[in-house]
Amino acid sequence: MNQLINLFLLCCSVAVYGQDTIPFHLNSDSNIIIKGVINSTDSVDLMLHTAANVFSIIKESALHLESVHFENKDSISSWGGNKETAFSANNTLQLTDKISFDSLQIWLNDYSGKNTDGKIGLNLFADKVVELNFEKQIIVWSDSIQKTPTGYQSYPLYTENDFYFIEGQLVIGKDTVYNKFLIHSGYAGGILLDDAFSSKNNIFESVEILNEQDLKDSYGNVLKTYNGILNNFILGNHPIEKCKISFFGGSINKQKMSVIGTSIIGKFNWIFDFKHNLVYLKRI
Repeated sequence: MNQLINLFLLCCSVAVYGQDTIPFHLNSDSNIIIKGVINSTDSVDLMLHTAANVFSIIKESALHLESVHFENKDSISSWGGNKETAFSANNTLQLTDKISFDSLQIWLNDYSGKNTDGKIGLNLFADKVVELNFEKQIIVWSDSIQKTPTGYQSYPLYTENDFYFIEGQLVIGKDTVYNKFLIHSGYAGGILLDDAFSSKNNIFESVEILNEQDLKDSYGNVLKTYNGILNNFILGNHPIEKCKISFFGGSINKQKMSVIGTSIIGKFNWIFDFKHNLVYLKRI
């Protein structure tokens, strides 16, 4: 699978001239939705998914595409697990008059954001600077960043297996505990903790539990979660009070990633500098 992703990144060529802006809008779950055209033929609404590392289309929408044919199969990974699925090779995607991609693989999956046909990940914008501006509802793509913009602070951006993480702090009683969080714009929630972290820090006993539910990722992997409220969470230097928090039930280490979702992501404007492994935050 990693070889396929590396091949995707090597083969994908991009046409962009200087700085360009992509408008977006938010659905009821605060997912980022942009418009695109596949193979100069099929118009689609796509979710920009900060925790996705491939371009995918849901099965329902795939039935209506004229130019995409899912004739290949392989195993694909998501933040919740692995699954074999079909994919289509050698496709183009146009986002604006100036931004287009070619030689893309498109993967078939089951789920995407509400009112979307599929999703793309931040890996499409590798080696660039990408601004997610929730105030203006635009994505700004540029070659570099010269200095820290007014009102922003920079923090380390951690990359693991094409996923992007930022460090956060949980205030639990008198203790402040650090953890890395997957930046997950497809998760309509606040904090979602991994099993090992929850167990080590006795989260079940430290947080008031409101309810429990089953959570599905894009490929139907089911994880049971407990939901509660964390009094204080700090992202960068920014405290966020009364944060929604969820954590997994079941066997320890089944899920290894903690995530932050749209109810936290949308409180900031973000600038990703992939060349220098930095992310800039501005509280809005």
